[in-house]
Amino acid sequence: GTGHDEMAVYSEDSATWVKNLDRLKNKMDTVRNQYLPKPITDINPDAKIGIITFGTNESALEEARGRLKERDIATNYIRIRALPMVDEVTEFINQHDRVYVVENNHDGQLYQIICMENPQDLTHVVSLPLGDGLPMTAKWVVENILAHEEKA
Repeated sequence: GTGHDEMAVYSEDSATWVKNLDRLKNKMDTVRNQYLPKPITDINPDAKIGIITFGTNESALEEARGRLKERDIATNYIRIRALPMVDEVTEFINQHDRVYVVENNHDGQLYQIICMENPQDLTHVVSLPLGDGLPMTAKWVVENILAHEEKA
């Protein structure tokens, strides 16, 4: 690869390249838990189901969680506000029997990022991507979570 050294001089030197990548990794590790906005969470210690989302899905998720609660399905919630993900996201995943990654895009990009950043067993994490181009609704969230819960 090509890059630059600490004086911004172009370089094809392998050692310079590795040093620059190490610098960038250290920078991201520092930023991750010190400067990025923390996720928004709503945690009930008794809930076994977690929901992860980001962006404008918050209102739909809030209503959906209320509807699920009416069916005696308690959920916890975390809304990611920045990437790379902070350690709280991994802790959230590890604290639940099932985790639904609810996102408004066709390919489940957030789910894919979670899988890349968490090499542990994620068989309890379910991707729920909505890719119809419309805003997410509580009805859609509830229907999809209930469909998966019936299988569990």
